Amino acid sequence: MDEVGRRKQWVFIVRVWLEPAASGPAALRGSVRDVASGAAAYFTSPRDLADFIVLRGGVTDEGAEP
Repeated sequence: MDEVGRRKQWVFIVRVWLEPAASGPAALRGSVRDVASGAAAYFTSPRDLADFIVLRGGVTDEGAEP
């Protein structure tokens, strides 16, 4: 098996939409689901999405598993 086949992988379903605002620009909204566990969350910023993925994937700030 090649190196890619041995890497741990995760699958997430991400939905993103723009929420209309009464005044001003539309706001970014989204949801993310970890396919394996079913854990899900809503987010309002790309950073919130990234935090969920890092938490579910067990990845540290250095990019390696703990």
